[in-house]
Amino acid sequence: MFNLIFSTLFMNSLTPKFYVALTGTSSLVSGLILIFEWWYYKKYGISFLEQLSITHLTPWFGGSGAANGTDSERSSSSGESSPEQGTSNDVERFLTLFSAANSWLRFRRSASVGESL
Repeated sequence: MFNLIFSTLFMNSLTPKFYVALTGTSSLVSGLILIFEWWYYKKYGISFLEQLSITHLTPWFGGSGAANGTDSERSSSSGESSPEQGTSNDVERFLTLFSAANSWLRFRRSASVGESL
């Protein structure tokens, strides 16, 4: 009971200045991450977070990082670096994401139609 009272008092003591500072700090950090991601992508040709997920998370889900391929892995496995290969992989990735988003939207529409009947 004491924890509930203490947390209520703490939450009620927060001023609008705190929320403005919190929002500003969050926006600043997001902007820095965006700039870093853009720089990393320009330099290495792959997003830092994407590379991190491919190399560290993919093996946990039963795949291998080399099978999905980062740019350096693609060039070392084929023996040469080809820009067309990276572009087609980007296009395939975009089409996969677009297809998944489209399927999700169709599912949401059909679910909302079913609810209104």
